[in-house]
Amino acid sequence: MSVDIITFLGVIGLILCFLIFVAIRLVMTVHSTFTGMASPEGGLVAIENDLDEDDELAIARMDDWANQNGFLFVSSYWSRFPDNPEIIVNIWVNPSGTYFAHYLARPEHLDVVDCCDFVSLLCFNNAVSLTSSNSDSGGMIPAQRGVLGQSFPGIDTDELFARHNRGLEFVKERLGLTPLVRDEDVGEHITMRIHDDANFVMSHFLWPVRGLVWFVRRKKYHRIPVWHRYAKLKKSDIEG
Repeated sequence: MSVDIITFLGVIGLILCFLIFVAIRLVMTVHSTFTGMASPEGGLVAIENDLDEDDELAIARMDDWANQNGFLFVSSYWSRFPDNPEIIVNIWVNPSGTYFAHYLARPEHLDVVDCCDFVSLLCFNNAVSLTSSNSDSGGMIPAQRGVLGQSFPGIDTDELFARHNRGLEFVKERLGLTPLVRDEDVGEHITMRIHDDANFVMSHFLWPVRGLVWFVRRKKYHRIPVWHRYAKLKKSDIEG
């Protein structure tokens, strides 16, 4: 066997070893992320007065937008789950029952800065909800029955709100349901939903490995509105 062939095989071997190492690290990250989200030690904690000036300015900017669009401020929370980045979650709600969630992260987690969701709950038992997100990770994980979503990474808040409202009208027409404003603590509700979503993901066979596939395929449903993605939606799809 020539020296060139041996060298070539050695390089291929090194590349394969590197790819295997990266894959293992990613699987471990997926595992720690979701086990942290499912941990009873994690949750949303109301923020008192420990925000820096940049965070306060960002929140004030979004509060101006929220007030101009009929939303009332609910609260700000620290999202603290083991093995997950610490994130500031700011919540507003409008009279129609749609929640506006804005996320801020510390400088070392710039990938999640300035993302937001609009969420409308249509049943008290959480059977049906619609979430519209402008995060790149929106729609990445498998959703439970009745949890509908659409993701438009990079679009601004005004456009996202418009698409959420159009999607909400579609869901209301198809299912005959209207949004509901919840009475319980919003932080507790979000914590419960995060726990439920994480446990649902972890119920899938080989979920840490499949998490890599979900991440790679996350863009499959990006920029597809609910009226196209769920074009044949009917009430029997979310019952049972």
